[in-house]
Amino acid sequence: MEFFTADIHFCDIGTIISDNRPFKSARQYDNFIIRDWNKRAKKGDAIYVAGDLLDCHTENPTAWVSGLKLIKKVKADVVLILGNNEQRIIDKFFNGNFDAFVEHCKEHGIKEVYKSLDLKLWGKNFHIVHQSIHADKNKINLFGHTHLCSGTYHPYGLCIST
Repeated sequence: MEFFTADIHFCDIGTIISDNRPFKSARQYDNFIIRDWNKRAKKGDAIYVAGDLLDCHTENPTAWVSGLKLIKKVKADVVLILGNNEQRIIDKFFNGNFDAFVEHCKEHGIKEVYKSLDLKLWGKNFHIVHQSIHADKNKINLFGHTHLCSGTYHPYGLCIST
């Protein structure tokens, strides 16, 4: 089975506060997400994250390191499509080297990493990106980036932010 989400922001209290997510700490939130994913998605399933699985901001530029360590706790395969936070990580910690970032992610349990991803599921063509401005008008788009807008439908796709 395939699952789709975006904007998890593991280990980021700032997103929890700004999005008014009902958790007292990043650790409580992270544990909730891992438990929820493992309850729903099993080994052999795939969780596609349309960006910002990890977090990299000025306030805590290395939160992504702790967030990445959580992935091995997930039973299903985690497939990451780059978000703006992952791009910051690549630029700041991998000297702009996408391939080095991909290898690092795989070493920590992420199944695959893509800049964008085209999938054919249920006889339909999907395009998964982080920001809707990168949508492919000829496909059904799944995107994130706009927190608190999950389920919002546009003529070209669906927002899957948490």
